[in-house]
Amino acid sequence: MWRVVLGFVICSTTYPWVVLSFPNPGAAAGASLVALFTISGALVVGVPLFVWFKKRGWLKCWQSLLGGAVAGVVVSLPFLVSGWLGYLYYAGIFSGIGAFHALVFWVIAVYRNRALLSTARSSAMAETANSHAT
Repeated sequence: MWRVVLGFVICSTTYPWVVLSFPNPGAAAGASLVALFTISGALVVGVPLFVWFKKRGWLKCWQSLLGGAVAGVVVSLPFLVSGWLGYLYYAGIFSGIGAFHALVFWVIAVYRNRALLSTARSSAMAETANSHAT
């Protein structure tokens, strides 16, 4: 489980630290804005999405990439205030960033994590058995 927590922490805080490292007087404000999206996106969208994926046994790399892209689109919803064209622009960017974050998260948290993969398989098999019983 520590790898999952580490994955969320690294993925949600890397961009704010990168923005903060720029020698710019507005870097702190920029880092705060970026952190608002990355940290809230990880907590509000990423964690529930991961729990849902884990429960279903969807822990392959391509599934994580797809989930990250969808999460990026969801996190970009506040940009709807800029109109549909602006939203589509930001949704595309956030979708790519979400997929990249999902890849990094998958490498840190899921790849060769036997404990995580074994619990995901048993949970998915139990859910399948329950759905067939009803």
